[in-house]
Amino acid sequence: MSYCLLPVTGAVSWKVSVVNNFGNKADGKKRSLALRFVSMTILGQALFGVILGLGAGTYVVASDYRARYAYMQDVAGAMAASVLPMVMDRDIPAIQGQLETLQSLAGHGNLKGIKFSDATGQALATLGEVGLNDPSLAGTTIGERLFGPHYIEHPVAIENVHYGTIRLAFGERTFFETFGVAMIVTLLVTSSVVLVSALWFSWLTVRTVIEPIQAIQVAAEQLANGKRDITLGFNRNDEIGQLGDSIENLAQQLNKGEEKLRETAREARKAQISEARLRKKTEEMARLKSDFIAVVAHELGTPLSVVTLYSDILASSKARNVDEDTSEAIDGLAAAAPRLNSIVNDLMDAALLDRGMMRITMRPLNLTEIVKEAVRDVARTTETHDVDVHRGSFDEEITVLGDKVRIRQIMDNLLSNAIKYSPAGTTVSVRFFTDNGNAVVEVEDQGSGISHVNRSRVFEMFGRLDHSDNRDTAGLGLGLAISAKIAQAHAATLSFNSESNGRGTTFTLRIPLLNAEEMKDFRSIEVSIVKVAEEAGA
Repeated sequence: MSYCLLPVTGAVSWKVSVVNNFGNKADGKKRSLALRFVSMTILGQALFGVILGLGAGTYVVASDYRARYAYMQDVAGAMAASVLPMVMDRDIPAIQGQLETLQSLAGHGNLKGIKFSDATGQALATLGEVGLNDPSLAGTTIGERLFGPHYIEHPVAIENVHYGTIRLAFGERTFFETFGVAMIVTLLVTSSVVLVSALWFSWLTVRTVIEPIQAIQVAAEQLANGKRDITLGFNRNDEIGQLGDSIENLAQQLNKGEEKLRETAREARKAQISEARLRKKTEEMARLKSDFIAVVAHELGTPLSVVTLYSDILASSKARNVDEDTSEAIDGLAAAAPRLNSIVNDLMDAALLDRGMMRITMRPLNLTEIVKEAVRDVARTTETHDVDVHRGSFDEEITVLGDKVRIRQIMDNLLSNAIKYSPAGTTVSVRFFTDNGNAVVEVEDQGSGISHVNRSRVFEMFGRLDHSDNRDTAGLGLGLAISAKIAQAHAATLSFNSESNGRGTTFTLRIPLLNAEEMKDFRSIEVSIVKVAEEAGA
């Protein structure tokens, strides 16, 4: 049955090709998973049915062969038994007549010829086909010739005495006669197996695999569309059940996460509203503070001018006849008036800075001369503090771009602070030099230094660091903050280095140098210092 291998191999190859085509996603078309499973199931069951049918057909053919062979053996045995008496009598005519009778009786078995030979092999009686005498057919059985004539021999013997041989010839069988029953059985078995098993397996696959996957697909789409209340209800412990549980758990986790995000968003919104209200209040308070400072500075300006004028008049006429107490009072008034004037000026500068209205005029300046004048002027006021101001030697003319009044204001603030917070009998050192394209001014005192806690507040408005200092020289804490803003407007930096263990503090001012090329065709420019609040928020 080797001729059956080609159709089976072709069916397997065709099935593999179809499966590959079903699994191919290169064309981008959406294919139904159920259709793919059902198609693959039918193909597999069809192949299985063909194999099963071939097996059943083979069994039927073999059974038919055994039945036919047994029938021919029975016919041959019966004929041999019927002619035995005649053979013993060697009655040839009787044998011939008996063979004709037997052939007519066995006609339904397609018996075509009979030959009887004696023990020596000589033919005593022949009926039917001449081919019975062909020596080449001796011993040929049904298994060797399926469609041609079938020959079978049977001995004529009694009690081990061999009297001869009877040879029977059966007619040819058609293909349908040989395989008809097997084909019908194969067709019925294959059709039944394919139909029943394919329908059952397809239904089972759809129920246990396809429908759960479709439910998971719908749940995933709902999840992507924002639905979070998803329940699949799978009661199974396999991979599909685990996948369903994962989808449900993902929906729950997303719902919790989104709820947390919504809660966070609500809290953030509340915080934004509170921050906006607080910012508005802060801005309002800053505006009120600025207005108050401006009003105070303005209102104090006029009476302070009168006080300063009369203190100068009294001080200049002190030579007149006045007692000692009056003379000390006049001296105290003359010393307090400049300090009050300095405080009022600081308040006015703070108000201008806060409103972004402080103007500075940038021109080429001889910074060496400004530093010398500031040191010389402040040295005259150190007698009451018992502090010595030491100025290093610097005679080289150093030119920078800036506002002379404001640069002098920075120097006065640095020097006055150094003197204020220097113990009696100590020295304030002033160093002036150039470094890497910058003019550098260093003012060093020998005070107690600035603690680590207060260092971040050095350049803040009203940032007085020593609240226990109640001396009449203490200010409002505006000088350094104003100086830092003025330095920033000059593209300069104002920094400090302090040791809190009594080694003092050094303030350093670094201003870019102005070279000769930059001074050509130079025109003065005017810039404005922006508001402190705006810079702090930047």
